[in-house]
Amino acid sequence: GATLKRSETSSRAVALQSYWFDDILVSTLGWRNDQFENYDAGQAMQDFRGSRQVGSDVYQLPTTPDIDTEGDTFSWGLVAHTPQNVKDNLPGGMDLSIHYSESENFAPSAVARSPYGGFFNPPSGTTQDYGATLSLFDNKIVARMTWYETIQQNLFDNRLVGPYLWFFYQVPQQVYNNNPTADVLAANFELPVQAIQDAYRWNFITNPDGSIAIDGESIGAGDIIQAVSEGFEMDVTANLTRNWRLSLNAAQQEAVRTGTAQTGIDEVNRLAAAWLGNAAQGDLLENNNNPVRGRISQQFALVQNALASDGQKANELREWRINLVTNYTFAKESPLKGFGVGGALRYQSKSAIGNELRTDPELGVIPDISKPFWGPDDVKVDTWFSYRTKIFSDIDWILQLN
Repeated sequence: GATLKRSETSSRAVALQSYWFDDILVSTLGWRNDQFENYDAGQAMQDFRGSRQVGSDVYQLPTTPDIDTEGDTFSWGLVAHTPQNVKDNLPGGMDLSIHYSESENFAPSAVARSPYGGFFNPPSGTTQDYGATLSLFDNKIVARMTWYETIQQNLFDNRLVGPYLWFFYQVPQQVYNNNPTADVLAANFELPVQAIQDAYRWNFITNPDGSIAIDGESIGAGDIIQAVSEGFEMDVTANLTRNWRLSLNAAQQEAVRTGTAQTGIDEVNRLAAAWLGNAAQGDLLENNNNPVRGRISQQFALVQNALASDGQKANELREWRINLVTNYTFAKESPLKGFGVGGALRYQSKSAIGNELRTDPELGVIPDISKPFWGPDDVKVDTWFSYRTKIFSDIDWILQLN
């Protein structure tokens, strides 16, 4: 179907960097302001034939934005270098710097829809990192190490978009559209609360035969979670000779999600109890003419699995990533002047690709998140050959075969 949207983002930023005590200490301060407006016309209305009306005279953007948000973020950091009189006495051309920083983040354009209408607050968070940079042999070998923790709020949990759509729109729609209205009313079929009906833009349609159907819109509503990520990053660059360069990058990360289904779980539980606990409601038919209880159990299991992962490490993330890259360029005095050769080894640790199944007495066969199936470690090897020369006095020509 047609969509009609417009968004506007306005940002302002100020940064200040200062040097103290003969450049031994470097400080940074930053401030940023973001303003975001979003206008959404929603789904076009239907005429009596069921066609969407998208003419410019009837399908227009609202005059008031459905999202109008603003936020300020601050950041600061310090870097301390080794004083020159100390560095002059260190062995092996050594140098050392330490760093620490704290920063805030705010993503006004990444807001998520609430199943109760409107939008959640924009994602925001804080990051704290610290570490050191060590160089040896007058910067021929440089290693930078950083430890960090990031706390994020109001992150969109897209795992619940599908289940919420079924519970809050598609199950009632299919029940009303595939069963005699008298049977639906006789079963006292439970409906979501009015705020959810309004959010999904429900419209009760009386057909010529007197039956009632439901029309609405898939609005992409989900829920929000909080996440805490901790990790370590290391970058090492080594100029082993004038022509040979080696670099190593390694990163380790873990993430834990909390607050799963905090907005919609009470209503999901209420509807599931009514639909699955009452045979007359669960036996009503969905589009494929099967009892709707099967669909409800399937979607309820997805919600329960998401809840079971609350507070646990996100297994779908690869914990380790390591890249080793080397490149050698032949010297100008060599018969192979201009030629180069290089290679890389890239490693990523295993990640969860699924789960074993278990039988739940109420939900049937569902995934068991405590028993993941692990995908293999990912290892890739790259090689390349290059040639560089001048084709004009001021133009370099580089040819590389990977």
